[in-house]
Amino acid sequence: MQKLWPHLDAIVRRAEEELAAFETCLDEAGADLTDIRTRRVGLAAADTWPDLDLPCLAPEIDVLGDGLRRETRTMHWSACEGLESEYEGLVAYQATLSRLRRLFVGRRSTGVIDQLAASAVRNLPDPCGTLRALGRHDDIRLEAGLRLRWSEGRVQSDGDGFQGLSWSGRVLSFPGTTPPETALTAMVGRPVTDMCRHPLLAEEMTVARAWNEAVDGAATGILKVEIASVDRLFSAARATVDPQPFKVDEALADHDN
Repeated sequence: MQKLWPHLDAIVRRAEEELAAFETCLDEAGADLTDIRTRRVGLAAADTWPDLDLPCLAPEIDVLGDGLRRETRTMHWSACEGLESEYEGLVAYQATLSRLRRLFVGRRSTGVIDQLAASAVRNLPDPCGTLRALGRHDDIRLEAGLRLRWSEGRVQSDGDGFQGLSWSGRVLSFPGTTPPETALTAMVGRPVTDMCRHPLLAEEMTVARAWNEAVDGAATGILKVEIASVDRLFSAARATVDPQPFKVDEALADHDN
């Protein structure tokens, strides 16, 4: 730090200029529509600076995470010039999360959980404890190959052989199976249970898309099936999932009007 003392005035002046530019940049991008707050501004490691009179700042800002909980994020930059598009994207995303949070709070809910994720949680030894944990963590990895993760206020899941089924989000994987194109086309719109009977799958889950995916070095590929499933409101505090389907886009439109 001693080598910085001769440059202290220049560093402070530059930091004040950049902080003002940063806040202006956020305001122009529409930060007033979000819950973004500046906590403090620190200095990044000196070896990242272009020179000793041009500090790289590391402002800490309060934002919403994908699980709609407040979190602190550290930004890194030496100047706001040229970063307008980055902050516009940040603000736009935060505005979306803020709208979702207001929507769910008004319904005494933590967020929504998709049908496959909810089905997987029900089949865990402690479903209530898992729902409560989703109120504290954005990403939960459980034994037996199950992962639960937040994305824009929605809990989705990934299964790696969980109870004999593999999937990512809403895309199921069936290794060693490659039906002909006619069969793939015929699957669309039909219940996924017509092709696979499994405790995690329900008749109301329909096939939105189906395709074959090649595997390097393998004689057969993987059948990929994207399912159309519904979301349901859930409360982490009460460890409950609403039995009624919930359409987020329609609810947001009604909420904003």
